[in-house]
Amino acid sequence: MPVAVTGVAGLALLVADEKPLEDKAVLRACAWLMKSQQEGVWQGQLNVHQHGYAALFLAELYGKALLAEKAPQGLVLDDLRKVVRLATEKLVDAQSKSGGWYYTKYPDGDEGSTTVCAVQALRAAKNFGILVEPKVLERGFSYLKSMQNKDGGFRYAGPHGPSMHPGTAAAVATLVLMHKLDEKVLLDALGFLDRITIQGIVQGGTPNYGTFYAAMAMTVIGEEYGEHMPIAGRWTRGIEDTLLNNQAADGSWQSQDAEYGNASYGTALSVLALACPEGKLSIFHRKAPKLP
Repeated sequence: MPVAVTGVAGLALLVADEKPLEDKAVLRACAWLMKSQQEGVWQGQLNVHQHGYAALFLAELYGKALLAEKAPQGLVLDDLRKVVRLATEKLVDAQSKSGGWYYTKYPDGDEGSTTVCAVQALRAAKNFGILVEPKVLERGFSYLKSMQNKDGGFRYAGPHGPSMHPGTAAAVATLVLMHKLDEKVLLDALGFLDRITIQGIVQGGTPNYGTFYAAMAMTVIGEEYGEHMPIAGRWTRGIEDTLLNNQAADGSWQSQDAEYGNASYGTALSVLALACPEGKLSIFHRKAPKLP
């Protein structure tokens, strides 16, 4: 899915470059996504995974441009804001009756990974002044919490099912963005992750996905709790060691995630995972940035 991969790669460029607003690759990714959408929808039909990643990238890019000391060349802020707003509205409209999201707009169905994509994109848009009603995010968080099993892990969907390894990391990376943390949910989830270890993420069905979200979760937890949550530092160091050991000679990481099986996706998520502790995206923090 080129829209999703472009969104993820764009996010990686935002955190990897010291001056991302001057990066021609960032601007080209933005231009392509802007051109590829119609009224905030890509490829003619809402696909929540690709829509969420694209909207997240554009929202974070808009935020960096909004907070820049001088207006960036090559970006029209009003146009970018409009696309982020439209994309946000389409996500809000696709929320299920239970508060989650499905792969497409489906009021009677939902699952965890698409809900993670949607909530994080909506949170990023809200961080930079795009209207998102608090109840939309609250319902999304509540849906994710309802997917937690007694062992602390999170299931894919529905009332029953095994706890996912990468999926639990993704749920934690999203629930840490709640206005008021649910500490029991988080502590139970962290206990589950500590038991499965980083290898439980790496050996899962979507290791690139899981490693990135684990890094994001531990970054926010470390920022919030510091030395009171030593798991955050252990996992951050372990993820860094694991990724550096798996990097190819040309600097890339091959994707091992079935849905996006290419090096662009694998490299982008690995770069994002390594860059999480630097906090260069708004969703790597619990508090929204101050706007001008």
